[in-house]
Amino acid sequence: TTSLKLGDMYKYANQPDKTQRMRNAQFLHRELPIRVAQRAVDLLTLPYGLSEAVPIRQVACAYISYCHKMLSTPCPQTYEEEEQFTDLLQSLVLDRTSIPMAVARGLAHWREENQLSPRDLEPERLQEMEDALYRFFTARLGLRFLTEHHVLSCHRESTKDLRKVTHMFAGPEAVSSIEDTASGPANMCVTLRKSLVDSR
Repeated sequence: TTSLKLGDMYKYANQPDKTQRMRNAQFLHRELPIRVAQRAVDLLTLPYGLSEAVPIRQVACAYISYCHKMLSTPCPQTYEEEEQFTDLLQSLVLDRTSIPMAVARGLAHWREENQLSPRDLEPERLQEMEDALYRFFTARLGLRFLTEHHVLSCHRESTKDLRKVTHMFAGPEAVSSIEDTASGPANMCVTLRKSLVDSR
């Protein structure tokens, strides 16, 4: 993937224009399928069988579907194609909650299916699961930011909101956003760890 400077993205938010949007769309057409595919791999390689939970695999399949949709869309060369590509991206970021909820269901399903005993999950294993989930949700947050940054830049009335979003990700609030996004599924790991420790 390509690293980006938040300062540059903030500058684009201050002065959005058609030429810059076209460059952004062409960049995202190359970049987003890679990042989306990486998120699917993150889920399909979760440790200790968590990747086999049905809700987790459904989310991974959704990411693979997103990837196919983007790859089947031509790289924008005209403003009309840029608008079509942006409409596709907008349809992918409208739902903010279904993936975190599905991951949480996957954790619950995994726990029930495995009927875990205290000796099956040492604290080190639970920490590894927490770390994997945190990495996934942190990367997902960056993926959504890239997508929403472009979508908002295509609507003049949204320029103020775009600068606000970019500023949020460039400052200390970013840490809080990441923690809030990842806290649900990660907290389920913490709860599971506590229940196992208490039952020893």
